[in-house]
Amino acid sequence: MNNQSDSIDREVDELFKLAKSKKFKPGIYNFCDRWCEKCKNTEKCFLYAQESQKKIRNLMKGKTDSDWLEEVKENLEITKRLIERDLQKRGIDPRKILEEKPKESWDDKVDRRYDKIQCLIEAKKYMKETANFLDNFHKNRFQYYSRIGMEVSFDDIKDEIETIAWYHTFLPIKIWRALYERECYQREKDKDLKNLTKKDFKKFCFLVRKCLNKSIKAWRNLARKREEFSEISKHFLSLLDSLNKEFEKLDMDNSTAILKKIEIVKNFKIIL
Repeated sequence: MNNQSDSIDREVDELFKLAKSKKFKPGIYNFCDRWCEKCKNTEKCFLYAQESQKKIRNLMKGKTDSDWLEEVKENLEITKRLIERDLQKRGIDPRKILEEKPKESWDDKVDRRYDKIQCLIEAKKYMKETANFLDNFHKNRFQYYSRIGMEVSFDDIKDEIETIAWYHTFLPIKIWRALYERECYQREKDKDLKNLTKKDFKKFCFLVRKCLNKSIKAWRNLARKREEFSEISKHFLSLLDSLNKEFEKLDMDNSTAILKKIEIVKNFKIIL
């Protein structure tokens, strides 16, 4: 076994040890917005603990900057090793699984179907236009740097810009997942699994609603704080309003409307 394999196995062993500590809430990271710096539940999150351990290992190796491509490759290797161990535990040879021809499944072509759904179309449109806005915003910040060595300050709207930036890519991803969970629920035959899938669908609806609410609030505050962003904010608020209406059409038994009432009661202090 080579050094890389030894390293992956050691990391897998650490993950199992960490998982057995029983201090984590199962699956809490599946329904979050991954903004760990603003989360109050990091102590209950297995994924946060895993990533914290990885940062410590990198520092011990003298790595200060993370290579995202290398991290993706390593995560895939860890996932592969976890699956192999589970199969071996069940007495199944992983090599035989690879030799089998994959069976065609209903979810093989979901992307083609979902890409035609208006809600996802509008989410992608919002993401693209927001990315353009953010790109131009930061270019304008640095337009004077070459001449006077200074950038335009945006401290007064930093929170709004960061919030808009954080959630604009999140919306299409989580709407896609909500669509997927809804279809899983509709197709599931087992009663217990059907109920479990429905709960997951509601949690993803909750997360999409959180992304929408945070984005809407950020654009409104941006327009309030800076008059020059008033018109562009109206445009993006209009896009989000349209997206919100399309998303509500996808809901099953009005769970999104129920979740919206819960959010209002909690004053947007959402803990997933």
